[in-house]
Order: sequence, then structure tokens, then C-alpha cells
Amino acid sequence: MNRLAQQLLDHLDDLSSIEIDSDALSGAIDDEESGPLIAALIMELPELRRPALSALRKFPTPDSPSVIRRISAAATLEDEAIDDEIDAWLADPERATPACEALVRAGCDWNHPSLVRYLADPDAGQTAAWLLARAAPGELEGGLDAFDDNHHLLSTCRTISLAGDPQWFEILLEWREQMAADLPEREVKRLDGALATVAPRRYARRALAGELGIDWLTDDRAVADFISRHGPTAWISPTALFRHVGDRPAFELAAALAANAAFTEPFDDVDDERLDPADAARWIADDPHRTAFALAIADDDDIAELFVAATLHETLARRGVQPPPIAGLPLSGPPPKPEELAAHLEPFADSAIDDAGQRVALIRTLSDLRSMALRGHLQRSEVLPVLQRFSDRGDAAGRLFSQFERDESLVGFHDWGCRGIDAVIDQLYRAPHQALHALADAWFDVPTARANVVRTAFSALVAED
Repeated sequence: MNRLAQQLLDHLDDLSSIEIDSDALSGAIDDEESGPLIAALIMELPELRRPALSALRKFPTPDSPSVIRRISAAATLEDEAIDDEIDAWLADPERATPACEALVRAGCDWNHPSLVRYLADPDAGQTAAWLLARAAPGELEGGLDAFDDNHHLLSTCRTISLAGDPQWFEILLEWREQMAADLPEREVKRLDGALATVAPRRYARRALAGELGIDWLTDDRAVADFISRHGPTAWISPTALFRHVGDRPAFELAAALAANAAFTEPFDDVDDERLDPADAARWIADDPHRTAFALAIADDDDIAELFVAATLHETLARRGVQPPPIAGLPLSGPPPKPEELAAHLEPFADSAIDDAGQRVALIRTLSDLRSMALRGHLQRSEVLPVLQRFSDRGDAAGRLFSQFERDESLVGFHDWGCRGIDAVIDQLYRAPHQALHALADAWFDVPTARANVVRTAFSALVAED
């Protein structure tokens, strides 16, 4: 690892104790091993911005390996001369593609008159749409009105759902109505997923009225888009596992639970003491407006109650409050003592796995157990025999056991779906310096639609270090 990169990691809590030379910083950001980490730290740490100003005033050629990370880091420095240079890149069709991508990876709001003319570009089109959706929605809408390519418009609808304001819902709905008859069923599902992603409350009203479908929850990428926008939860690991082993019924149920848990907004103004998952049925009866999303995608009352319980549980978790367990998921509450594990898992000892609901409950419980070990709440030696005991209870259970035994992720960061997000979240349990390095690499390498997930995970680790 580059010497400066190692110094920065070793002194994250007190950067004033080391001297940071701008020339050394410039060389480090071009280093192929440590460059992504240096760029990520510049974006995260205000203390690095002064030396970074000199280091990042000049950009390399558009095909340089370091160009994306250099522009990404430079865009966060709020320097007029650097901003002018980025604008010059955006104005130049030969240089616009890396500039647009860098701005999206950095999470910057940025507008430029040239962005509209890149919308049809196969390389810069989606990143340009992302930037316009955030900074100039009117210009984006006008630019897309001239398009007659449904496939391109569908991709842009998805981009808008990830980056745009909920006010985009009505425009996306209008485009869905215009395109649906000419699109394959799978792409109509993804449009419904985009509508759910950009404005879950509005989507729920239309879905309850039968005007929009819920089958987007069968599409791994559509589910991952929703999670990318609204935040991962403990349900992402079971969802990824069922996707990995091809258990479609269990995947669909776990995906619906992941989506409901992620969408906590309806309960953000509710006091902690009213968020007990055991009160889910009361919330459905007394305040169906808050629970409309769950009601829209549930097949029956019992499933709706479970969906709302998942939302209440996650709302507490995001506040840093240890939630009570969800009924039927004994390890979703406070970590048990080692001697209590057998009693907690006894309900699963002889249960069948021919029902998707039973498989989901088992795998969520075993995933919770794995997480407790990774977080240090339980010893690895205490957890491994338990996972091995249940490893013959279906393909997902077997894969979870081997994943824990080998200390590995399901797949790498590049997966567009839930497995890619799971790989990102998995880094939060790793040794901090190793994880920061891995996440920095991913930040500049994952599909741009997932960069915000990596950025959030990296920020969380830096804050904890």
C-alpha cells in the first residue's frame, strides 16, 4: 500500500498529527493500488481538502486510469477554478463521459447546458440523466420528450427513479402508460419498480387500486434499485441468498420484506415506544395510510402484518435502538447468550422447508446468527456448529454455512442485484482498514447506479474509525 495511504488510515482520528504534502497526495491518487482509497478519503475528510486543492487542479487525459477518481474528488472541493475545469470537460463531447460518471460517483448535484445533448449518447446518456434528474428536471423532461426509443426511455426511467425527486412519479406514470403496450412483460415490471422506487406512497395508492402491478418484486435488479434508494436492511442477506440459489418463491417473499423494511418514511415521525413490531396489526387497523405500501404488495392480512412489523423493526434499528424481535424470528431481537441458542432455534429443528415462508424465516434467523458472529456478539466457534446443523435444510442454508465457513461473500461488488449490495454490506463487518480499502475500490468500479450504496457504507466506516 502507498505510504501516504497507510499514514492516513493510521491517523484517521487525528490527521493534524501528520504532514500531508500535495505532491505526495497527487502521486498517491494516481497509484493503482491506493488511488481509489485516497480519492475516497479526500471526499470524506475535510482535513484533506486544502492539500487536495493543489493536487487536483489538473486532470489527466480522458482515458487515464485515474481520471474518474481525480474528477470525483476534485468535484467535492468547492473551488471555482476546479469547477470551471469540470465544466470545460462537460462541454467537450470527447471528455464528457468520464466527467459525468465521476460526478455521479461523487454524489454531486451538478448542472451544465451540455448535459441535455448527451442524453442519447450510449456512454454518457444515463449519467447525464442522473445529473439532470437532480439538478435540472425540467430540462431532462424536455430532452426526453423527443425520444422515440422505448428501450432507452425505459433505462432513463430507471435512472430517474434512483436520482429524481418523488415529483417525477406522474411523469414516469405517463411514460409507462404510453410504452406498456409495446414492451415485454419484464420491462413493464421494471417500470412499476421504478414508480415504486421514486415515490412508494404514490405507487401504493395506484397499486391498491389495481392500476400498477407488484410483480417488480420478482425482478432482482428492480428490488436492488429500491433498496439502493431507500437503504439496505438485515433482509438483504436472505434476499441475496435466495437469489443466489434460485429459490424464486422464497426470493420474492424476502424481497418484499426487504422493500417494506427499507421504506421507513411513514414512521419517521413516530415515537420509539410506539414502534414495537408486535403492534403491526394495530397500525394496519388504525392508520392504513401509513401502512399502504405493505397493504399494496401483500397477498393476505397475515403477510401484511409481517411486512409492517418489518418496517417498524427497521425504523427502530435505524435510530440506533435495539428492536424487540419480530414474531417468528427469534434472533431478530437482542443477541442471545450462547447457552440460549438451542432454545431460540428449537422451533426450526423439525419444521418443514417446503413452504417459502418457512424457508424465509429459517434463513433470516441463520443470517442473523451469522451477523452476530461477524459483529462479535457471539464467538465463531459457537455459531459454526449451529449453521452446520441446519446446512442440510435446503440450498440456501447450505450456501450460508459454506459462506460463513469460508468467510466469503456470495459474489463480488459487480452484481447489479441484491447480491452486489450484500457484498457491500458485508464489508461493514470486516477489519476497518481492509474494508475501507475494498469499499474505495468498489466506489469507482461498481455500476454507477450502486455507487451511492458504496459511498454510504464507506462514510459509515470512516465515522466509526
